[in-house]
Amino acid sequence: MKCSDALRKLVVPSENDRTDGLAGRWVFGMIVGLAVLVVLSAGSTEANGQTTGSSTWVGTRGAWGLAPGRPIVGVRESSGYVTVQPKAVERMVAEGSTASFAGYRRRRAVARLAGYRVTALEHGPTGRQVIRVPFGYDEQLAAAELMATGDYEFAEPDWIVYPDAIFQEPQQPTATPDDPYFYNQWQLEAMNCEAAWSTTTGDPSFVVAICDTGIDETHPDLAANRLTGYNAADGVTEAEGGAVSDVQGHGTMTAGCAAAIGNNGVGVSGTGWDLRHMTVRVTNASSGAAYMSDLTAAVMWAADNGARVINVSYSGVDSAAVQAAGAYARQRGALVVWAAGNEARYLEGDHPDVIVVAATDENDAPASFSNYGPLVDCAAPGVRIVTTGRGGTYVSASGTSFSAPLTAGACAMIWSAQSDLTPDDVEQALLAGADDVYTPGRDDHTGVGRVNVGESVNRAGEWAPIYEPYLTVTPSSPVVGTWFYVTLGGARPGDRVGLFYGTHGTVEPRVVARYGVTLDLRQPRIVAGRAITVNDNGQAAWRLRLRKMRRLPAGIWFQAVQAHDDYASTVVKMTPQPDQ
Repeated sequence: MKCSDALRKLVVPSENDRTDGLAGRWVFGMIVGLAVLVVLSAGSTEANGQTTGSSTWVGTRGAWGLAPGRPIVGVRESSGYVTVQPKAVERMVAEGSTASFAGYRRRRAVARLAGYRVTALEHGPTGRQVIRVPFGYDEQLAAAELMATGDYEFAEPDWIVYPDAIFQEPQQPTATPDDPYFYNQWQLEAMNCEAAWSTTTGDPSFVVAICDTGIDETHPDLAANRLTGYNAADGVTEAEGGAVSDVQGHGTMTAGCAAAIGNNGVGVSGTGWDLRHMTVRVTNASSGAAYMSDLTAAVMWAADNGARVINVSYSGVDSAAVQAAGAYARQRGALVVWAAGNEARYLEGDHPDVIVVAATDENDAPASFSNYGPLVDCAAPGVRIVTTGRGGTYVSASGTSFSAPLTAGACAMIWSAQSDLTPDDVEQALLAGADDVYTPGRDDHTGVGRVNVGESVNRAGEWAPIYEPYLTVTPSSPVVGTWFYVTLGGARPGDRVGLFYGTHGTVEPRVVARYGVTLDLRQPRIVAGRAITVNDNGQAAWRLRLRKMRRLPAGIWFQAVQAHDDYASTVVKMTPQPDQ
């Protein structure tokens, strides 16, 4: 194809251009696209479609050398789009560029894409964009040659990916406990969920986002704990009219694995009975097919809107965009869990900010369909999983699609048991509690092992930060009638704390019945005013004035206590000075 023909097709939408059913995108182009075409004309390719030379782009194995639009049915399809993320200035400086040259390179990287821009995903400094490749031009070559410039964090085909479920069948109850299908849910026993439930059934403040095909909004096992969500394919929140109803059925199934309401006399139980869940629909297609860029945009939206655990049960986990989305979420205090996939193929690499989950069967053996490799972190049940279905039904289904949300629910349960953990702490607790069920030590099929929710919840405290709250008084010897400050440090952020004082010294710690807290003060009294909240730096402060007294005490002792009596600060003594 001549360059001019490619440009014409870029600028003038043809009958093959789309306002497609997957994401409703219009394809846009500008004359400056010619410069980009010239840039992309250099370089040679090998038979697999990867550019030779120094490109660091990592292609998606199993999809190399495809012509645009040629599908790998049920796994991923070439879309004619490329997802590109320019390097941050800070990254370029760390690699040796001066600050001024790094700024120039960043501007150059953005300008190079201008003629192709379809959607700018402006999440903070990332500047991630989806660009349209001209018809007849290979996305993989375009991505590889963009990477060869050295100006991009990643550039890769914006794959059309699919839900990671293999089959499903209707489920009928065979037992009648409180939740009729509970005894059909072998996965909950295998993961030792009942041991975890003796500690917590899930804190509703830890929200699990399900980035999937939508949800049955009225399902009796899901509706009560569902929060409003987002349609990432259209870029519209549910509150603004964005559709989140399930277009395929897969999203309802994955939501039930993580957070179906338990002990309600209906249907099934999720990993966490009382967890709240948020639906982020990633597609409008009845097949469930979605653009990878919509999946990663869904992850970032969820991280920005209160989700602490984000589940994605789609193929394509070995995409660089997946790790970028995971890093974005983790920086905002959230964890991303992604299904390993069902193609029984080898996954190279490592996503340090994404928990990649393979599938096991009832015998704790790796599922025959599950992907494997160093990318896998852990495994969870994924064969004949009984869960919620569309239309208020229940189904049995298989796939890493269900291993991932079971694990996402486990992460939220760990957080529920120990609320002050970081995302890194939660991941460590999850992996440390896993059962080594396959090859001793870490292996490519199950990672560190099969998830054990009870053990991980039990061990969550090992990663809990140690708080040693202390008080200071400034000035330490205030004059009667003047203001002074009592400051608390080293406390747990977000806690409500109260301040007590006494003028008769200290005693051994004892419960003060009047206040219901444990104090080291003799004859304590509470400082007037309500409890205050510890800030993000672990600090709180009281501004007080020393009033005139008939007899000035030799000292005043202060102590701060957490509202639920979880801890108390050290005691600090103030020596009041008479008014001159």
